[in-house]
Amino acid sequence: MKKFIIFVIVVAVLAVGGMYGYKQVKAAAAEKIIDQVQNNVSDADIQKLKEDPDIKKLLENANADALNLPVKTKEEAVKMIAGKLSISDIKDMASMAADGLTEDEKAELKAKMEKKFTPEELDALKAIAVKQLNQ
Repeated sequence: MKKFIIFVIVVAVLAVGGMYGYKQVKAAAAEKIIDQVQNNVSDADIQKLKEDPDIKKLLENANADALNLPVKTKEEAVKMIAGKLSISDIKDMASMAADGLTEDEKAELKAKMEKKFTPEELDALKAIAVKQLNQ
């Protein structure tokens, strides 16, 4: 009986450690894709984002904390992305972004994001992206 209890404790510790490690890897991968996309965004893409009516409205409200956005910081965005996308999704997007994005790849990426995120979440991600790119 004592061995069984020790076995259960060891399995529980390994399971918790594995879950924590998996979440950390996903968060690191999400951070990496954000950085890669940020480095490959052209001035024309930034201008296009700034001209988006939804983003304009969000950016006109200077205080992001006053807005009713699901996420307000880059760190919260990374956690949300890591929670909604699989590791393979993140890897695929990172590899697309690493070489720069063609118009077709941008459309494909947009379609994937629209499937995984609500319109409010996408608006929040766009607003955070514009703020990060303006820094």
